[in-house]
Amino acid sequence: MVSESFSKQGKYLLKSWVAAIFIAATLLMFTGRAFAYSVDADGVPEWLAQIIERSISAVAERMPESQSDENAEKDIGVNSGKLFSGYKVDSVTISSGVIKISMSTEKAPAKWSVEVRTPPVQDPPLEWLKADIAVIEKPLNGLIDGLPVEALNWCDSGLKEEVLKIMAPILPGWNPTLMVHSGKEEFIMKVALTPELPLVLAVNPTLTSNSLPTLLHEDLREDLM
Repeated sequence: MVSESFSKQGKYLLKSWVAAIFIAATLLMFTGRAFAYSVDADGVPEWLAQIIERSISAVAERMPESQSDENAEKDIGVNSGKLFSGYKVDSVTISSGVIKISMSTEKAPAKWSVEVRTPPVQDPPLEWLKADIAVIEKPLNGLIDGLPVEALNWCDSGLKEEVLKIMAPILPGWNPTLMVHSGKEEFIMKVALTPELPLVLAVNPTLTSNSLPTLLHEDLREDLM
């Protein structure tokens, strides 16, 4: 009976230790996540802020947890100055796990204009496309207003994503190709439109009518073509 009692007690202690180790490992795992930083970037357009915040979050994940906030602020400031050309870091503060970075352009805001090139199609689709292009030109200009041209070194993919977001509801089925040219007093972002597959290569309309004379069918068909 005594040996049986000790056996049960030993099993109980073993289970307790296993449970304790599991709980400790779980707590360590969640504690590590709790120290993850969130990032708030201001002084830049919202779409640029999202790119900056993702990049700084990746940098912060590699910082040792034992590092002081003061040293972390210095490291983030130095790295941000190297990563985000065209912008300067005004301040970096860390408080309660939140990294707040304030930025501004290094030079006077650049002047931009947008030119959306019409694809090689004929009327009437060409007129429809021109009307749709007129709708997106204003938001496209607003997207790049004041953007330092140097920032295109790190935000070009994000810029194309934003252009697609603007285009998609108005010009579905078209992909943009972005090209930047330097003018005398401004930078010009030229947007070329490329159709997505599949393409309509030809249209062959047919007419069926029991009331129209047969001679008129061919004339109407030619007008449709």
